[in-house]
Amino acid sequence: MKTLLTYPAKKAGTSYTVPSSVKGIETDAFRNAEQLQSLTLQKGVTEIGSLAFTSCSGLKEMILPNTLKSIGFCVFQGMPMRSTFRLTVPAGVTKFTLSDFWGFADTSGLMLVCSEGSAAYQYAVDHGIAHEAISSA
Repeated sequence: MKTLLTYPAKKAGTSYTVPSSVKGIETDAFRNAEQLQSLTLQKGVTEIGSLAFTSCSGLKEMILPNTLKSIGFCVFQGMPMRSTFRLTVPAGVTKFTLSDFWGFADTSGLMLVCSEGSAAYQYAVDHGIAHEAISSA
């Protein structure tokens, strides 16, 4: 399995698309990539390691692929919620908890975009988190 080990913290640009050949994102892979505002993981990524996006303070939008099955612990730790963070979560992610966002002062800026009936959707409903339902087709 091809795994993205680390993203260069000083890489130029505010958006990044993980190559389709990557199947996994390593623990701490994007730690402190503060300049990133938009991140897309292409179809094929099946797992994200713990703490993968720790302290990505500029991130405003992330799209997770429908091939994603596993999200590690505290994936978004230390991301300030000063502005809106829009996260598209595929229906295939069967475990979704606020511990993935451990360290947030609050979740008022979080917008979950997810399929109605999915784990992320149910979590948003149960915990009063802003959400937008999308078609799972």
